[in-house]
Amino acid sequence: MLFASSAMYLLMVMAGAVPSAKADHADQEAPQYKNAGKEFRFHKNTYKDQRQFALVYGLVCGTRPPSRAQLRSVHVRSEAFRKTSPTLANAASPYKIPVQFHVITDGTTGKLTGTQIDQQIDLLNTVYKSHGFVFHKAAVTYTDNADWFTMDIDTPEETAAKDALGVDTQRNLNIYTGDLPGGLLGWARFPWELAANPKNDGVVLHYKAVPGGDAPYHQGKTGVHEVGHWLGLLHTFEGGCSEPGDYVDDTPAQAEPEWETPSEDTDTCPSMPGKDPVHNYMNYTDDVWRNQITTGQVTRSREQVAQYRKKLPH
Repeated sequence: MLFASSAMYLLMVMAGAVPSAKADHADQEAPQYKNAGKEFRFHKNTYKDQRQFALVYGLVCGTRPPSRAQLRSVHVRSEAFRKTSPTLANAASPYKIPVQFHVITDGTTGKLTGTQIDQQIDLLNTVYKSHGFVFHKAAVTYTDNADWFTMDIDTPEETAAKDALGVDTQRNLNIYTGDLPGGLLGWARFPWELAANPKNDGVVLHYKAVPGGDAPYHQGKTGVHEVGHWLGLLHTFEGGCSEPGDYVDDTPAQAEPEWETPSEDTDTCPSMPGKDPVHNYMNYTDDVWRNQITTGQVTRSREQVAQYRKKLPH
């Protein structure tokens, strides 16, 4: 359900009238957030703690979690693809991905500098280049539109902005920035969604979550996280302690999102192998804490792109 007012949504969440995003899965309980009691500020808003910040939109990453049925379907297709086209996921042959960067502003508010844009793309390459994904700046547009600037996911404003600004989503990564409502830092569209709705593809980021933005999301790691979804990666806490989790064998099971800078000994699924991947880009820890992507995540992203983003330069 969509709400016109983020403030109204927050009040409903705090009153218990709205479940967290995880509750959309009938067979999966909502996570229990531990980092409560410490006041937290991001951009223009102050929150009681990071738990409240998360509950504004269920999760700070607005990427819609796939249903269990959808994940099973994607997994079955991936297994078949792996058997018939094993070489297509070979990282030795890099994808050279043009980035169409769309900076949406309200007057001068939200107007990223060229340096910030370059730093965001440089960070994507720092993380993904050695794994077969090379990003380069194809074009930058600046659009002054107050309605699009505060767009929410799955709204007419998102549709209008992408219809007007998006460039050949089959062959480009389109990144949009704006002042996203509430505690939303960004969202992305998965590869398997491209064919059904190509104009909706791309990544949307809060303009304060790019390099030089507001701590603790000031290093551009939100962009790395959302591009990870765009490449086909799930959250490390997908499925909680239940198999198959995020469908990646070398990311240990994780019961819930983790915030701030948790201990490397954190283990929310003690009956399963490994400690929580607290440094993984697909977790929710602070930017200073996220610096890891696994071999299994690389393999999965290459397979998803080879299956569903076939027209990317390669």
